[in-house]
Amino acid sequence: MKIIFDLNNSRVSLTAPPEKRLVDMLRDDLGMLATKSGCYKGKCGACYVLLNNEIVSSCLIPAFAAKSTSIKTIEFFIENGEYDEIVNGFRIFGHIPCSFCIQSKILIIHSLLEKYPEPENQNIVEAFSSFLCRCGDLTTLVDSIKFISFQRKKRKRK
Repeated sequence: MKIIFDLNNSRVSLTAPPEKRLVDMLRDDLGMLATKSGCYKGKCGACYVLLNNEIVSSCLIPAFAAKSTSIKTIEFFIENGEYDEIVNGFRIFGHIPCSFCIQSKILIIHSLLEKYPEPENQNIVEAFSSFLCRCGDLTTLVDSIKFISFQRKKRKRK
């Protein structure tokens, strides 16, 4: 099946069998290796991507469902500097995510701040409520996100 979609703001066209999952297409066919295939059950968050600006578990999505969509992976955020902005917030407040979850946390934070530019504690806790990895503590995560929100707001004013 031919699939045409936008990946990290670039048009992509490829052919994939109907049984292929989005996570495998991204990794195997498009080299998006930061998107990991963890549990294949949609529970661990290692395969998170933004599909039409919504966080999804790409291990649960058939590749053909990407047709005519917009997908952003962590590579997009690395290229545009948002990755560094978020990691810096983690560093300043001592939140140290593991290598398993850092990409997913960054996608969750991006999505959260798009929805709530100045999130309340409740918004942050809710955004991470179904996320499996529990590295770091909630206090440093919340403090980091509030700082990242402040930094983002300051950057957008310029």
